[in-house]
Amino acid sequence: YYYNEIFPGVILEAMQMGLPIITTSEGAIPDMIQNNHNGLIVERKDVTSIVNAMKKLIINSEIRNKISSQAKNDFYKYYTMDIFESNMLKTFKKMSSYNEL
Repeated sequence: YYYNEIFPGVILEAMQMGLPIITTSEGAIPDMIQNNHNGLIVERKDVTSIVNAMKKLIINSEIRNKISSQAKNDFYKYYTMDIFESNMLKTFKKMSSYNEL
């Protein structure tokens, strides 16, 4: 837990590798990880919540594989460098069109 975390790169790295993700809802993490879709979101500073999420992934390979696969798919759909650059370019173009008004 790090209260100043905004957009952790380690989550992107895990997504790229197709690893199951257990995280909290700090900062922009809920924009990256949707609970039971491409990761598991646990309560902050709650050991029991983390243990339960770990057990869930260890015991249920179907859920673990689904979450891992979806995380990897989402990385390539939303977070590659090409997508980042494209989104930045769109933003700059939109901002420059406002300046022309």
